[in-house]
Amino acid sequence: MTFSLSVIMSVILLVVTVDVAVSQPKMIEDTSLLWSTELTAGTYGTVKAAMAEEADLLFVATVNSINVLRASDGSIIDSISTRTPSRTNATQVACSRDGKVLCLLYRYYPVDGDSGGAMIMEYPSKRIIHENVCPPVSIPGGGGILWQSSHVSVSPTGRYVVVPWDAQARIKLIDLQRDTSWLVQGHSWLPTAFDEAETVCVTWDGPNNINDENRGQCRVSWLDNPLSQYKTFASNYGRSSEDTYLGLSRDGRYLFHGGYATESMFDRPVNPGFTVWEVATGRVMNQVHYSGCYGYWGFSPTSDWFSTWVIHPEYGGANYVFFVGDSLPRYRFQTSASFYDRDFSRGFKKLRYDSIITARKIETAIVPVSVDHDQPILRYPQVRRGPSSDDITIDVYSQENLGMGEDDRLVCQMFDLNLRLISTHELTPIVLDKSSFRFVLHMNTVTAPGVYMVTFRSSLSNVRGTIKFLLD
Repeated sequence: MTFSLSVIMSVILLVVTVDVAVSQPKMIEDTSLLWSTELTAGTYGTVKAAMAEEADLLFVATVNSINVLRASDGSIIDSISTRTPSRTNATQVACSRDGKVLCLLYRYYPVDGDSGGAMIMEYPSKRIIHENVCPPVSIPGGGGILWQSSHVSVSPTGRYVVVPWDAQARIKLIDLQRDTSWLVQGHSWLPTAFDEAETVCVTWDGPNNINDENRGQCRVSWLDNPLSQYKTFASNYGRSSEDTYLGLSRDGRYLFHGGYATESMFDRPVNPGFTVWEVATGRVMNQVHYSGCYGYWGFSPTSDWFSTWVIHPEYGGANYVFFVGDSLPRYRFQTSASFYDRDFSRGFKKLRYDSIITARKIETAIVPVSVDHDQPILRYPQVRRGPSSDDITIDVYSQENLGMGEDDRLVCQMFDLNLRLISTHELTPIVLDKSSFRFVLHMNTVTAPGVYMVTFRSSLSNVRGTIKFLLD
């Protein structure tokens, strides 16, 4: 889709980026090395790590232990051994946000065929809460788990844990609080994603038979009763853990699915790229078909943008930032990473089979829409103080129908000219007529005179834009 770059307003120029046709993504290149740490042993395949941001800890799975690193400086402060007479070869680790609940996936040693298991553990006490939560191979229908390609997952507070179950596209969802579990449709090839409030989770059910026209499906399950309360979305990318990616925004509003396979496991063509849906309505918010989607790094804390690795036809392969509802990338990371922290201020990288993990600091702040420093400055009476002394009222006029409705909500962020965030607001605009509306920013203190920028986006219509204004 192609929309106009800007809308000429009757008094000012309002940049409404309802998908800008020509916009070079801003390069994020102001990164600096924070630390580089050599692990006690190598790992199998790509990096298998989990971050407990509230505790500032990294848990990294090596061939025979879990290394515990302090994320601020990379120091190895602890380890969890998996080399015992009965098990070895840690293949995956997941943790709660505070690092107090861990789930470890491992393969048995000596390897007899392809067998393994998972355990749930408290940390730092290392007390085992549940052991052998995956089915033994001897149970009918319980075998066939691809241990080295499987994932375990832990919800933000540690209440829910997900482990592999069988080869029939089922995972085991464990509720530690209610001491119950369910077998839910979904391959363990991809990690299960949760929203921050732990109301929903999303799993991926890949193509199961040659008559599967959707090539599988993404399943959003409500955690109150995941077997009967769920919603599915057609899966059109990839066929396994190696070429498919899945994610959920932190507020549970948006679902991401992407991949790069050119054919399904049944040799049907697959159009590579990614799709973002609004979960409640099923509406497609983003759909991009470049030559492939090769990674997914997560949604922002505010759920209004996400980061994914794609091959852009003009700018090449890189980790890009897309805003929800906008099909063009707005930022491009010069430095690649294996994963990022919650607010994308640090990137962590570990090469396949390498024993070195590094962390880099990222200085660039990602703002909700592209900010045009050269746009005209909006002045009084379009911007004025009031009605209270610490309020700022802004009137927006356009020659085009903005599509704002009475029930629409605006998310506004105010920045200074150095793009330092001043405040964030979510409000209902006052609709003046079909081509104009008014919004009032309720500030906590009286804002100093000067030139500022406000970015805004709507929740119902596809209006988003930036204004630059002078506050007397």
